[in-house]
Amino acid sequence: MLDIFQYEKLAAAAVPECSDSSVRLGIWSDVDPCINTTQTECDFTASFLESCLYFCKVYVRVRAQTEKEVSDWAVTPQFDPVIETEIGPPSLVRVESRSGMLYVTILNPFVEAENKPLEDIYEDIRYNVSYWEKGTLEKNQTGPVETMPVMLNNLKPWTTYCLQVQLLVRVSDDEDKAGQLSKDHCSVTTADVWTRIARLTLILFGFMLVIVVVIVGCFLIIQYGRRVVKYIFHPPYKIPSHIEEFRGKKKLDTTICFSFFFFDE
Repeated sequence: MLDIFQYEKLAAAAVPECSDSSVRLGIWSDVDPCINTTQTECDFTASFLESCLYFCKVYVRVRAQTEKEVSDWAVTPQFDPVIETEIGPPSLVRVESRSGMLYVTILNPFVEAENKPLEDIYEDIRYNVSYWEKGTLEKNQTGPVETMPVMLNNLKPWTTYCLQVQLLVRVSDDEDKAGQLSKDHCSVTTADVWTRIARLTLILFGFMLVIVVVIVGCFLIIQYGRRVVKYIFHPPYKIPSHIEEFRGKKKLDTTICFSFFFFDE
């Protein structure tokens, strides 16, 4: 949280040699770094913190002067640091995948001037977490949530999800102030126990099916190979034609004899 006052110089014909400024905290007080300066920007954070920390409203006035002339005071609108301070993104976002869910742990930003965590300034801090499947445009959002870690469930297993985190601080009874979005954080989801068991069972079944197919295939190949080898090296014998004729004639004679014998009966 830095309190920096900026102002514009006068027209070129009346550019002052230096300027003077002061802060009103019930009464006007001079701001040491901002007296007799030629800069158009002044950081009065130190003076502000010494006077009232973060919770008072102030006015700032500035005037220009030369060696012979002094301008009238120009007074700023009221400045409320609690409302007008810009909240940065979280200092750290850690994403862990466990049992099919993503666990998001968030570390609040620090107040730069005093290196204090933000919760020392704002009591009511909540978090919005936007997440989406990588490669898609549809976003889902949780919250606002107050507790850590934030759990994202109902996610597809073994899928890459990305997320952004944004802080919300309560600045009044009916007003929240949103901070800056964090950078994208991506992580691959795992699966719950039952999904893992089902997947392992399917893998084992597929492996056994492959083994059975390989065994049956090898058996058929061996049987077919044996027949081919036998046919090549041991071709079937063919009876000569004159022997075939003799065998046929002998069968015919036998039939006639049996027929004759039957007729004699």
